[in-house]
Order: sequence, then C-alpha cells, then structure tokens
Amino acid sequence: MRSRHLPPSDEAPSTAIENPRITTGTTAMPGGRKHPTPRPGVRVPPRASDRRTSLTVKRLSLTVKTSGSAAGTVGVDSPAISRKDPTMTLATAPAPATTATGAPLPLVALPQGELLTVNEHDVPLVHDALGPGVHFKPLRLDIENGEWLVLATFEPGATVPLHYHTGTAEVYTLSGCWHYLEYPDQLQTAGSYLYEPGSSVHTFVTPTTNTEDTVFLVRVQGANINFTDDGQFDSILDAALIAHVTQLKAEEQNLGPINYIGGGAAGHTTKEA
Repeated sequence: MRSRHLPPSDEAPSTAIENPRITTGTTAMPGGRKHPTPRPGVRVPPRASDRRTSLTVKRLSLTVKTSGSAAGTVGVDSPAISRKDPTMTLATAPAPATTATGAPLPLVALPQGELLTVNEHDVPLVHDALGPGVHFKPLRLDIENGEWLVLATFEPGATVPLHYHTGTAEVYTLSGCWHYLEYPDQLQTAGSYLYEPGSSVHTFVTPTTNTEDTVFLVRVQGANINFTDDGQFDSILDAALIAHVTQLKAEEQNLGPINYIGGGAAGHTTKEA
C-alpha cells in the first residue's frame, strides 16, 4: 500500500492506492515448516492468491474546534473526521493544580474534562484494512506526532513486507503466533512482549499452520518504510495513512463512526480555529 500526499485544493482528484498482488510462494523454514515468501504488501495464504484489492483515496477533512496542542477523541464518520466537544474531552489551559480536597499543589498541570479512554469492545474491527486478511481496530492515531496504536488481527499466513522503523515500536501478543522471517526461532505467542528499537529492519510473518487468528497490540512511533524483495522503496505506513484508510473502510463497510483517541492540533495561540 502506498501513501500519497493530497493536493491542498478542496476538490482533490481521486488517487488510487493499490495493494500488490497476493503471492503464493513458500519459503522453507527450520523444522520443515513453510511460510509465504516475502513480497511487497500484505499477503494471505494461497487460497486468496488471485485476489487483488484497491482503495480510492478521498480527501480527509479534519475539523478542530480549538487552537494549540490538544489530544481528544476522534469520531470517524464519512466523509469527514471531526473532534468532539473540546470542553468535555480535550485538555484545557495549564493551571495551578490542587488535590481532590482543593489543597494547592506546588505545580502547574494540564486539567482534563474527562479521561481520554476508549474500550476496544466499542471499536469496530476494520476488515482487510491493509490488505486481505489484515484487520485492525484503531485506538490512538496521532498524526501530528507520528504515533499510532492499533489492535491488529492477522489471519493465518498473512505477512507484512520487509520494513524499516523510523522510530521505536512495541508489540504485545494476545493470541495466535507470529515471528520475523529473519528470526524464525523466536516465536511470539500469547503473552509475548516485544520491543523494537528505532532503525530496526525485519519482515512480519504469521505461519500458515496457525489454527487461529493472531491478535496483538502494537504501538509505533514514526513510520514503517516498506521495501520490495530487491531492496527498492515500496511504501510508507504511518499514522496519517492509517487514519485515512480507517475513514475509507468505515464508509465502505458501513461501520458508522469509529471512535479513537486523536492527537495534537497545532495552531496559532492568538487566532480562533
């Protein structure tokens, strides 16, 4: 999947984003197991090898009611993404802090109208979000700071291309099994926590022998820079692309508004948003 910058005009032409063709090749692994041969894009087992999907990129409209940096919940409802009432969910101006009984504290804090929290049971699963067999629930997408956290579900055999991390990543596996093609003996199973340093390079693989979906929570700072098998640049996966795909798929799949935690909204402090 490739990410493209949209022109600034209000009536931007549609741009096609197309997933690479699903592949059916296998690579022999230790123990006699076989896994799909890495190819650019996200793949699934041979049963879907002839599938080819595409997305039509439409302009995102982000309505922000306040200026300055403020995180808040974002409801995705086609065709625009809009923030909820800032008096309830967005952080307010810094102020001297007090205890619950009103006693002053020797510090200035950032008060909140309410906690910035979502329950994954209330977030619909976006199916085939990054290709057939790869689904996710967005929990926090901070486009401005380039941070994203999703609850991902991979069908058996689904893979992600070789990619380079511009920042750190953390993965906690809830069910199923996966590993990096480069580290076949270090399986990640339910309960596994993985820290990925910035500048690390690897290829995500879920074995075709899995008997259940692989579910994991992943938090990423920055972007995944994807490459082809011959080392050429392929695409970029970051918070901006995930937010855009979330909107498109929510509309296509009639999911209704998808509520997740948004990010900062930079702006001039002396101007109304």
